[in-house]
Amino acid sequence: MTMNEKSTFYTRYEQHILDSRSLDQHAKHQFCEVLRTARLSHPQSDGHYQVIWNTATTVIAPAFFFFTWWVIRRAQEKAIKRLYFLSRDGEIFYRIAQLIEKKFCIGLEYRYLYGSRHLWLTSCMERVGPRELQWIFSDWWYVLTVRSVCQRAGIRPDDIKNFLSANGFVDESWDKKLSPSESERLKRCFQDPLLQKKIIDQSENRFQNIVGYLLQEGLDENVGYAVVDIGWRGKPQASLHKILTRGRILPPDGLYGLYFGITEGKEMYQGDRMDGFLFDLSRSLARFSLRNNHLFEAFASSCQGKITDFVNSSGRYAPVLDERSAQAARQWGVQLQQDGILEFCGEFLKSDLSNRLSLEEIYAILNQTLSLFIEKPSSEEAEVYGNFPMDGEMTETSIQPIAPLVSRKKFWSLCLNLKKFDLFWIQASLIRSRLNPEKFLWKFALPLIEIVFYSLQLLSGKTTKILNKK
Repeated sequence: MTMNEKSTFYTRYEQHILDSRSLDQHAKHQFCEVLRTARLSHPQSDGHYQVIWNTATTVIAPAFFFFTWWVIRRAQEKAIKRLYFLSRDGEIFYRIAQLIEKKFCIGLEYRYLYGSRHLWLTSCMERVGPRELQWIFSDWWYVLTVRSVCQRAGIRPDDIKNFLSANGFVDESWDKKLSPSESERLKRCFQDPLLQKKIIDQSENRFQNIVGYLLQEGLDENVGYAVVDIGWRGKPQASLHKILTRGRILPPDGLYGLYFGITEGKEMYQGDRMDGFLFDLSRSLARFSLRNNHLFEAFASSCQGKITDFVNSSGRYAPVLDERSAQAARQWGVQLQQDGILEFCGEFLKSDLSNRLSLEEIYAILNQTLSLFIEKPSSEEAEVYGNFPMDGEMTETSIQPIAPLVSRKKFWSLCLNLKKFDLFWIQASLIRSRLNPEKFLWKFALPLIEIVFYSLQLLSGKTTKILNKK
């Protein structure tokens, strides 16, 4: 086979693994054959969907399969009998776990648990004090509107329409960006005792529904269990802990969470535990680029809409889903992405690699493929995945592409604000914006940003960690 034939036979990810010295010859050829078989199994007629399929089978699937396999092994080590996969990012891990269980008959119990950070947070609101108002009206990044403010508070603007109109916020303006003065005026409105009582009453109703659902799903049973999710800072686990405590069904030894990654800090209650797979606080320093939370959330996206509440029907609690919230992701091609991930998992489970690859070899593979995709995406990858409709706001009222177009001036202004910089897939943004990232991003900007970022983290004592530094 000539070099040209070889380069066309494999993708750059497969070739990168073949050229690696981290795996023995037989293992890396076998692994790349699994990747290639899954990738070529369902050719797509549309270029957009072909990029999704190739990325799902070659880049995303190995990371998510090995994470799920790690979760199952960790559960066995800790004598955990039941795993709760949290919606919606946990859906793909739940489906992978079922494939693994079918293959190996491990004997664990897997359940899909409906919930969301926003729903849990707004169901625990016992007062609307300065701290709560600060979060409700936080606008450091996302666009504040009357609708988004109300949703953060756990109410619908239609429920307080007369109150809003009386204070100058007519329904035609609910989706318009609030000016600083309008934001302050609305904030004063939210200090009204009657409005605060309405917020607390609705929070209490949601709480009772959530506890009923959690009891239905067995979280009060004397069975060792853990929750599984994508990550990142432990806020959903902290909210769930609060609900379980208030509902008097918290396990005696606290909650245990298993996550794809843990960043910045562990916001936990005493007694709770968290472990991260790809990056964690107890391991060596992470590459800045691999901390792209939004991109990993795009990889784990579900076709389901967000959950807004539970309803009790004939003694059974069922989730209320807002299917409109997932419409943009479905149109983009999330279902195809999930199908591609599961295609790889099926092919991998046919091989004998599951118990042959060490954890060190697995991390070496993932570092190679993920770093290549995130740091140096092709123009096609940057365009397709850079256009993924992501909403980092928990109310899902501020949808924007992961890699929006940026000017050179905008890029350097982001470099001066690392919190905002961290929200972007900046490498893809520069490619989409035709700013020639090879010349000034990889060689100059990112190394400098990494140095500054980690210096600040070290000084603040919040250094993020990863299992295997590249």
